[in-house]
Amino acid sequence: MKVFVRNYSLQMYNEDYSIKCDLSYRNNISVNGNREILKRLKNYLSSNNIFCDGLFVTEFGSSMSNLHNHILMYCKNEKFYRIKSKIFVFWKNYGYCKIDKYDSSKNYSEYVCKYMNVTNNRNWDFISSL
Repeated sequence: MKVFVRNYSLQMYNEDYSIKCDLSYRNNISVNGNREILKRLKNYLSSNNIFCDGLFVTEFGSSMSNLHNHILMYCKNEKFYRIKSKIFVFWKNYGYCKIDKYDSSKNYSEYVCKYMNVTNNRNWDFISSL
């Protein structure tokens, strides 16, 4: 999975990811609710003429609550500061977000994989499938 995640954007778009993003929720939320909000985020970015694709992982805290997401996002031909601003404006209604420019040398793609397929609740997917 680590190799797949690391190379997804390169294979699909011949470019590396643009953004790494950690999203947490202010309140407890279900897996389906989480997917719906991520879909709204994708549609919000699209309505602002920001194409995005990539992978997201849904992870639970140690008590199997406090759901949060790790995202590797490819955004075609877009400036980092604009993407960061748009995600922040959208996400402030839901919780906390940490948004950074993706740096392949930092092995974040490996970190994202740590809990992939650990549970039976479809905990990862493609942004494009939302």
